[in-house]
Amino acid sequence: MYPSLSFLHAYPGAVGTDALKSSNSKLLKISGKLLLPLAKKFITTPDECAQYMWNALHSSNQGAFKTGTKGEDLKMKDYFGTDEQKEKLWEHSIAATTIA
Repeated sequence: MYPSLSFLHAYPGAVGTDALKSSNSKLLKISGKLLLPLAKKFITTPDECAQYMWNALHSSNQGAFKTGTKGEDLKMKDYFGTDEQKEKLWEHSIAATTIA
């Protein structure tokens, strides 16, 4: 068992990748060419996203965490489970990742 293990659920938001350019769909390629220039103000670059996610990983403690678009700890924001459910999920995560 690895009691010092951290689990992060990250929501990086919109990241400007080449996914639309490399799509097999002509509609997605055209949409990307039209919409990406307009959305650039709201899109994180892949390098920025990577930096945010690495910072979140390196600044976390033991246990489970949720991070937002800039790697910030979301704490209990938008968490709808009970403490009992959270504990059950954590116990399951430990059991699922334990190497016998």
